Amino acid sequence: MCTDMNSVSSNVVTTGMIDFFEYFPSFIVVVRIEDNHIEYVNHVARLIFGESAMGKCFDDVFSGTSMHERYLKNIKEQRNTVYDESINNKWYQINEANIKWIDGKAARIIVGIDITEVKNSERQMAISASTDLMTGIHNRQAGLDFLNYFI
Repeated sequence: MCTDMNSVSSNVVTTGMIDFFEYFPSFIVVVRIEDNHIEYVNHVARLIFGESAMGKCFDDVFSGTSMHERYLKNIKEQRNTVYDESINNKWYQINEANIKWIDGKAARIIVGIDITEVKNSERQMAISASTDLMTGIHNRQAGLDFLNYFI
């Protein structure tokens, strides 16, 4: 699967940026667009996806996940997206962009920022909004939502 080089950012990743990527607290995966192979994974990505992800086809590592389906769609449509993804019982905000890798070839960088605490807080807020804090019983708003669902 190839992408027109015109759709690739003019920013070229340098070797100095690799050092930054290694210490970045989120996962980073770089996939060559020409053959869909994983060119680089930082230390966080290695912990999540395993040491053996490097050099493998992206399809083999991520096949069957919604991240994989969205990635393929985004490559086809040549656009950047941001979405949430559950991986290893954690939630990540996934950012993707086309770049030129160290060797000057077109690549896609995928950055996953851990937003598990945000998701847990949102879930807790939703529970708090629909239940009485003292009794834990559904409140009036939850009852109205339930009725509206069935009407």
